[in-house]
Amino acid sequence: MTDDEDDDLTQKVRHVQEVLTGYRLGDAVLALEGEPREDYAPGTAMLHRYAAKAAELGVGESTVRRWIAAFRTAGPAGLVRDRPARSVVERADARWVEMARTVLDKRVKASRPVRNLILAEIAERLVKEYGKGTVPLPGRTTGYELLKQLSKGTNAFEGSTKGKRSIANAPQGTYGRLRATRPGEYVVLDTTPLDVFAMEPVTCRWVRCELTVAMDLYSRCIVGLRLTPVSTKSVDVAGVLFEAVRPREGSEAGPLPYCGTSTAVARTSRTRRTSSSTSLRRSSASGSRWCITGATTVGCVWRRCPV
Repeated sequence: MTDDEDDDLTQKVRHVQEVLTGYRLGDAVLALEGEPREDYAPGTAMLHRYAAKAAELGVGESTVRRWIAAFRTAGPAGLVRDRPARSVVERADARWVEMARTVLDKRVKASRPVRNLILAEIAERLVKEYGKGTVPLPGRTTGYELLKQLSKGTNAFEGSTKGKRSIANAPQGTYGRLRATRPGEYVVLDTTPLDVFAMEPVTCRWVRCELTVAMDLYSRCIVGLRLTPVSTKSVDVAGVLFEAVRPREGSEAGPLPYCGTSTAVARTSRTRRTSSSTSLRRSSASGSRWCITGATTVGCVWRRCPV
């Protein structure tokens, strides 16, 4: 029960007790101020009490009589309003629902199943675990509706099998924003295609470049980067991670900031394009510029050039 429902039940119990005893708390020892009231004083006929309470609450006398009968039979529990089940899943046997979820989970990597076979497998498993006739089985139409509700959002019976497996392998829980509390806690990796061309030294062809960057989330310092021709490969990402853990020494530009071994690495899924003119403007503003001096199968060599 919710808090509001619990408060409503408490008030209803007090009204019933006032009709029966003349006191809302049910006893003269616990009498509240002004109790007993005239309409519920000792010696007052029950018919008069029913009429007075019905007029006070704005309900019919039959409703008050029904409350009194339910209270005498089951106590406060008899005054709890029975709420109808909100869905077909709530009306079904909990053991059947649990077994259905188990069967559906085991068929995530299999091809799309037939609903009739799923219902038959659920019934067979229930008989094996609980015995024949112990768990009530839903009809075919209800069973189809149950499977539809239980498989909602999973592509179990609709959509592609590849999509079903992708949904099952998705991380559980909600997505949120990473909040770093110290340097080195998180390192964010991203690969961005640039409007920059490099010349391949063997064939002398111009090729597009992609920039892979590792950034410390707390300090926003670049702790590793790699410029690769054509497209970024796994070896390039590994090189950026190695550079973030153990930065290079002795280059003309000096070593990149070192924040220690990170606790976690996050890879962004967005791909952005950076304009070369924007990059040049930012470089000019900082008083230095970068140029490409060569390209290899692993990446391109960067050096700081004098202004």
